[in-house]
Amino acid sequence: MKTTGWIFLVSLFIWNCQTKSEEVQSEDKHELASIENYVDLYKADSTTIKLFVGEKIGFHVDENASTGYTWKTELSDSCAIEIVKESYLPQENIENLVGAGSTKTYEIQGKSPGKCTVVFLKNRDWEEERGQEVVINFEVR
Repeated sequence: MKTTGWIFLVSLFIWNCQTKSEEVQSEDKHELASIENYVDLYKADSTTIKLFVGEKIGFHVDENASTGYTWKTELSDSCAIEIVKESYLPQENIENLVGAGSTKTYEIQGKSPGKCTVVFLKNRDWEEERGQEVVINFEVR
């Protein structure tokens, strides 16, 4: 009897997890549910990403602003994409640690049909050098 009860509880838990996953997916097919759905910015360097109008893609990259190095973006006003959200996530397992790094995230959405290039630039504002660049081309249909 005890084994049957445990099997029932585990089955119920698995069914509940699957149902919640389907609900998140069905709410908005263009939403990015969690950081696991984001692409490492470095891995996207020198690539062309194809999106549909309204479709979103997310990128993540480590950043430690306490060192002065921060990420910025360069794109033209007529670019076919728009950055709809920038945010920071604290490093895992680090609480109240002064100077600890974070993960910067970008959510990008196809705005209108066309092509454009986005330059992600990591540098210090007060230095004249351009710093590290990641260049991504976008094609929006």
